[in-house]
Amino acid sequence: MTIKPQNIECTRCKFSFQMFMFSGLRSYYCHQCRHKFDVGTK
Repeated sequence: MTIKPQNIECTRCKFSFQMFMFSGLRSYYCHQCRHKFDVGTK
């Protein structure tokens, strides 16, 4: 089973970057504006 990086878009500045989705990890820092946001809760 291969884990593919998913495209994640910052909820603030809309900067999109690739990140591996790890189980249990739900918050991410945007690489551009350093905004911390949750992924998966839409």
